[in-house]
Amino acid sequence: MFWLFVNRLRRYLDSQFHVPLKYLASWEVQPRSKRIHYHIILFDFPYIPVQQLSHIWKNGYIFIEKIDKVDSDRRGSYIAKYLTKNIEEYGVKLHKVKRFFKSQNLKPINEKHFLLDRGAFDKDSAEGLVFESIYFQKRYDSLKQEWYSNKVHYYIYRDQYNLNKKKG
Repeated sequence: MFWLFVNRLRRYLDSQFHVPLKYLASWEVQPRSKRIHYHIILFDFPYIPVQQLSHIWKNGYIFIEKIDKVDSDRRGSYIAKYLTKNIEEYGVKLHKVKRFFKSQNLKPINEKHFLLDRGAFDKDSAEGLVFESIYFQKRYDSLKQEWYSNKVHYYIYRDQYNLNKKKG
């Protein structure tokens, strides 16, 4: 169902606007009905009336809104909440099921990941801190066959080059 929509939307964008489809999507199970619904972020997407999108979707209700209601430095965490939302409720059967999809034409983000010793790291000594958050990540231990929580300290830094580029 989702892939049929992606293919129809890709063909529509190509024929009407001559632009590629760029997206990031995740699925979620509705709490009461247990039906799957999708959250899709469309990048560089032209205006298409909701009636036309509904016709392309062909599977009932759709809701679309701009993501600019969220500060640009926090959009990553806004999106991430849908990738991890209610993950422990899906249980053992679905812990290996892919939770998100993306188009192959998305540019990779230029970021670096560091795993640091909390005692040796002073977040205030580094320049360019623009966002910080602490959350608990649900992980599945396949040997013990149980879920556990892992505390994550998440920081986003912009280097001086990017800060200067943004100003000027």
